[in-house]
This record gives sequence, C-alpha cells and structure tokens, in this order.
Amino acid sequence: MSETSHLILGDCAADVLRKALPGAAVLVARDDLPVGPLADVDGDGTQRAAFWEAVNPFFPYRFADKLAEERALLAKLPDELTVWVGHSSGEELLLRRVAWWRQGRPFTLVRVPPIPTYLPDGMFALGMCDSEQLQAATGLGEKIGKKTVAALAAEWESLRAGDGLRSWRDGRFQLAGIDSLDDELWQCVTPRWEAAALAVGEWMANSDGFFRSDWLGSWRMALLGRAGRVEFAEADPDFSLARSRVRRAGG
Repeated sequence: MSETSHLILGDCAADVLRKALPGAAVLVARDDLPVGPLADVDGDGTQRAAFWEAVNPFFPYRFADKLAEERALLAKLPDELTVWVGHSSGEELLLRRVAWWRQGRPFTLVRVPPIPTYLPDGMFALGMCDSEQLQAATGLGEKIGKKTVAALAAEWESLRAGDGLRSWRDGRFQLAGIDSLDDELWQCVTPRWEAAALAVGEWMANSDGFFRSDWLGSWRMALLGRAGRVEFAEADPDFSLARSRVRRAGG
C-alpha cells in the first residue's frame, strides 16, 4: 500500500504538519473559501479571480493562475489521501470541496480535537496548533466512505451557489452579504487619526464564524472611504495598512 498524502489548508498549518510528520507528503490548499463567489471556482475561475483582484489589486501574481494551480492540485489528489480539519469555516469548506473532486473515492479524515481559544464557538484553525497537537491527532484518522463523500460533495454544490461570506456555526454554514461586517469595521475606527492597521486588527480579532483576513479588512476599509464614512490622512493609492491613517468622517 502506498503511503498517504496529507492535505491541509494554509502554509502555516502545512509547516506545523511537516514538523509533526517528518518526511510525510504534505499538500497545501490556499484559497480563502469563506469569502467571495464560488460559482466558477471549480471551472474557469474567472469570476472568483476578478473578485480577488478587486480585493487586492496589488498582489504580485495573477489570481487566475493561483486558482488554476489549486484546481490542478485537487484534480490529481492521490488515492491514498488524508484531509486535516480543525474547527473553522475554511477547513470545513475545503473538506466538502475535496469530496466533490474525489467523485466518490473514499479518503481519510482527521478532525483535530479542540484547542484553547478565545474565539466564539471554540473556533480554531490548524495553523494555530503546535506540532505536538497534530502529531497526537494522527491516530484519529477515520476513513469516510462513498456515501459520506457523496453527501459532502452535494453540500459543496449547494454552497457554491451562494455569494458573500460563509460562516461555520453550530455545525452548519450561514451565508451573509459581503458588506455585512462593514458597520462593525466602522465601529473600530475612532474620531481621532489612528493607523488603519489598528482598526483592521481589532476587527480581525473579533472573528466569528470564519477568520477575517487583513486583505478583506483593508478592502472593506477602502470602500468605507469611498462611501464617505471614513477619511484618510494620506493620499495612498495602494491603501497600505502600514502607511495609512484613518478616522471616522467628520471627526
């Protein structure tokens, strides 16, 4: 029997898993699936690439190429596969996406036990674990059969039809509009000039249902500026969180 390959979400988590399983074949998925349109993510990815280009127009690579690399990875997953999942929307979505690409082929699932976390509903991603925690979970792998794979794949097809933000709460997904957290981000901005990174960082720390990224926060902050809800002290066409100061409009 060939040795299994291990699929995990995110480079940070992959680094931890490599330390936990020296010599193991570790495959890395990177798309932030809780955010944005998914309708064509398993097709040509044009709509999804356009979304990410709007979020971060200064990314040094073409999003279309990165999305194509992810599809190629999923298309050639080996027969002996182990998928690692913590307790986060992104990992749960990846699990369902893998099931869709497997077309009924069973694989092994490792659900890592809860770790201490300040986040709601015990939310944690595997990148928050240490290598000892992942190593201890290696014996928890469970082979999931064709029926379960098919059910997960059908759920993925349903989830792809929605747009916006996908939260994982109480064992199910909840969908919200892409602008549903803008008011909360605005509340993190004070009437005084402060670094934009402080407001976005506070907003990210309040993650609930999915992990908020600095990409998402900086994009939504820029849109708050265009809507006249916040003001920027520096004219910064790149909207760099490191260089920009922000305050509530009229402050």
